[in-house]
Amino acid sequence: INHDIEYMCGYVCTGNNAASCFGDCWEFDPELKTWRHAADVGTPRTDAVGFAITYVDADNIKQYKAYVGTGHDMFSGYVFEDWLEFDPYTNTWGPTGSFTNSPIKVNGAVGFTIGTKGYIGSGETENGIEISEFYEFDPLVADETHGEPWTPVEQLGMSTEYRRKNAIAFVADDKAYVGTGEKSGNILSDLWMFVPGTN
Repeated sequence: INHDIEYMCGYVCTGNNAASCFGDCWEFDPELKTWRHAADVGTPRTDAVGFAITYVDADNIKQYKAYVGTGHDMFSGYVFEDWLEFDPYTNTWGPTGSFTNSPIKVNGAVGFTIGTKGYIGSGETENGIEISEFYEFDPLVADETHGEPWTPVEQLGMSTEYRRKNAIAFVADDKAYVGTGEKSGNILSDLWMFVPGTN
């Protein structure tokens, strides 16, 4: 999250080890090279997804927010569909406007940010089926109008053939790249490029 030009931090939240799922969240300061325990996300889980967005709200105030949701409890098998917003200035998590759910109930999804929009997609449903769908998140819609902030975009590879979970993603030059992961127990090695507005 870019708090301002002088200060940037990264966050690592949720996860698991052999004995437990976690709901904690940690802030990394790249200048001091130190970790600080930030506010816990809430319900412990693993295989959640998240992204951070910087945008200007309706009052012309720059906002810096992070979002985390979905995932599952590795012991009960319960798959989450919640969607939470983090404010680094108040160190608090809460619902996104009046919208509390993600568009997909999955674990092992992937997320990224391009400009002022966030994206999540792929993953595995509670029935153990991988998906290829992707959705765009608009924080202005969520915060200002409390409307539906999620919009479907082109699915990965334009086909369910390329469904997967546990993929990776990165962004370069306003283009997202999504690839690798697993499908039906097979490890994948392909890579796909996504350009907003071309779907």
